[in-house]
Amino acid sequence: MFTKIFFPALYSGASMGIKIGTGFGSAFIGWGLALGGYVGGQAVQADSALFTINVLFIHLPIILSILMIILLFLFKLDKQYPQILRELKERNASV
Repeated sequence: MFTKIFFPALYSGASMGIKIGTGFGSAFIGWGLALGGYVGGQAVQADSALFTINVLFIHLPIILSILMIILLFLFKLDKQYPQILRELKERNASV
């Protein structure tokens, strides 16, 4: 009974999170380009617009990737996994 309620709610929440994240990500790019002086349709863009494009599409992804790698190294689930399995087996044995 629990899984029939939990899993659809989990997938719905994940889908909503993806949609919200995609919306904010797209808006962030648009806002950044607007702040940088990007004007669509122009053959030549201002230096500030080119700098903003470089930051948004090269430097920011590199910085975020490095941050994610650091966070993954700090994530200690692999070390805790055997203990979690033992505790779950103990709970299931006592029920």
